[in-house]
Amino acid sequence: MKKIILISLVLIVILTQAQNTKFAIGIINGIDYYNYSFWGFPDTYTTADGRTKLIPEGNHKFNNVINFSIGLKFEYNLKNILIGVNIMNLSKGYKIEYDMPKDVYNSPVYEISYLKFNYNDFGLNIGYTFFQDKKMSIVPSVGFTYSILSNTNNIIKLSNGSFTKDENYTDVFVQHTPEKNLYSINGAVSFKLALGTRIKLILTPYFAQYLNQLEKQAMDKNPMAYGARLSVVYCFGKSKKEE
Repeated sequence: MKKIILISLVLIVILTQAQNTKFAIGIINGIDYYNYSFWGFPDTYTTADGRTKLIPEGNHKFNNVINFSIGLKFEYNLKNILIGVNIMNLSKGYKIEYDMPKDVYNSPVYEISYLKFNYNDFGLNIGYTFFQDKKMSIVPSVGFTYSILSNTNNIIKLSNGSFTKDENYTDVFVQHTPEKNLYSINGAVSFKLALGTRIKLILTPYFAQYLNQLEKQAMDKNPMAYGARLSVVYCFGKSKKEE
C-alpha cells in the first residue's frame, strides 16, 4: 500500500505540472469475474503433524465469485492517442463449499471458505480515440498489468452459522499458496461522457488473459478475467475552449 501511495503522488505531481497538454486524474473502481478452472479435491490430505488422512466423502466444490477493485486512474492524451496508467487494489478470490457430515463431529464443521487474494495492480494501457463529439468519446485500448500480492484472507462459515478466520490461510484439506507476482494482457473499450469541461465519467468493459496461474495447488490453467470499471476523472491542461 505504501508503494501505491508513493507512486500515485509522484504521478500526480508530474501530471499537474504540465499545463499545455491534457492530463486526467481520477478514481476508478469495478467488478471483476475470474473464470478459474480447478483441479478438484484430492483423495487424501496431510495434517499439521505430517500424517496422511483420507478426505471425507462428499460433494466438495470450488466456485468462482464476484470480486471488486478500487484505485487511481491517470491518463495522458496526445491527439487521438491515449496512454493510461491504473494503480489499483484488487481481490482475486473464490470460495470452497464443503459437504461435511454434520452428525459425525462433536463441533461445528466448515460449510464455506471465502478465500481472498488481494493484489496491487499496476496497469499500462494504450488507446485510440475511435469516435468523439462534444459530449461522448469511444476509446478501445490494449494493455499489460503487473500484479503484486499484498495480503490474503480466509473467512470461514461454520455449520452453526458463525464465522471464523484462518490465520494460516488453509481450508480443511489444502494449504493455499497464491503466486506473489501475476502478469496479464488485456483489451478494453472506454465510453467517456463529459460532465462539463473538466469532469469525465468513464465506463470501461474489459477482458484480461493471465500469463501465469494464480494458485497451482487448486487451479489447472491460467485464468481469464472479465468485468467493468467505472471512473470519474478531472482533466488538467488547456481545454479546446481555452486554447
